[in-house]
Amino acid sequence: MMKKRVLMPLMMAGMMLASLVALDSCKKSEPQQSLPTIFETGEAPMVDTVIYGNRDLEYICPYCNASIPPNTTEHWHAFGTPPCSGYSGPTPYAVDYCTSALSGSACFYSGIYEHDENAIALMMSTFHIDREAAIARLKPRFHGHNLSYILSGSNVGQHNAWHVGGGVPFWPCP
Repeated sequence: MMKKRVLMPLMMAGMMLASLVALDSCKKSEPQQSLPTIFETGEAPMVDTVIYGNRDLEYICPYCNASIPPNTTEHWHAFGTPPCSGYSGPTPYAVDYCTSALSGSACFYSGIYEHDENAIALMMSTFHIDREAAIARLKPRFHGHNLSYILSGSNVGQHNAWHVGGGVPFWPCP
């Protein structure tokens, strides 16, 4: 009888410790680097792309091949030659790497549309600018791409806050 009184609390303490270790070992999203002021002020354009994914899938960044965890809102890369001042982010890729990495998609800031008449007309009508200003916007220039990976579901995204390793009480969504 004495053994049961001693062993039971020890066993419960061991189970609690094991569950804490298991929760702590779960892959958490690392804090992302903040965007530099040059992108936030609009000095350099930023292309925002939102990817809606399934809870069971991971998203691999097409630029750096890193696994992007769900509920990431800021995973970005810079492309081109940064201006002399105002940029303090990671080393940028080549200006057209954003287009070659996506195979089939082209970025207006990569220089691929620089002499494309349809792109010039689109820029003119979208931004209500003249032809010269539209051509200037299509020249290869320093820019960034920000990827956001959001889980989709019928419960208005509330599952984004849950532990992605499992145990979500309402998954899959009805």
